[in-house]
Amino acid sequence: MSTNHMSKGWWVGIIFLSALLLLNVTAVAYQYLDRPWSPLCDYEVQKILNPKGSDGIARVKAFEDVKVRAVKCNTTDEPVKVRGFTSWYSKKPLGTSIQSTSGSGEREPGEQVLFFDNEIPASVVTRARTLKMSTGKDVVWVLTGTDTPYRDGGKDGISETWVTEPFIIET
Repeated sequence: MSTNHMSKGWWVGIIFLSALLLLNVTAVAYQYLDRPWSPLCDYEVQKILNPKGSDGIARVKAFEDVKVRAVKCNTTDEPVKVRGFTSWYSKKPLGTSIQSTSGSGEREPGEQVLFFDNEIPASVVTRARTLKMSTGKDVVWVLTGTDTPYRDGGKDGISETWVTEPFIIET
């Protein structure tokens, strides 16, 4: 056996290590290429800006808007289109969910502080009155919804759900 030639064991070792390296590169590439698009960050609880009662829960008259401060963010370097919906959900008593609005918008890169004036739908006022009459207690509500990032002609990204602080609608 010549000293210029490597042994069979050496070649088997090189082939084995090369195969491991190739598998590792393939696994890493698959992990990054197959990741779902998730440009939105986790949303904080949105703040209700209407005056609060002595119990710390905001009180909103049925003819007023629910004023909300929301922090939303886009983790990319480009604006991201989003579509979403808003629902009114009773926390106390549980069980009522009334979808009220849907629409689309755009999230600029980074963090955005947004302000919303949410008109209380007549169906929500009616439900709040009905529940208060049947329970004798104020109904505690939250607004909740989902923002879904999308690309024209592309696959939707991972949706982010948001919720407000609780509030009471005074009927």
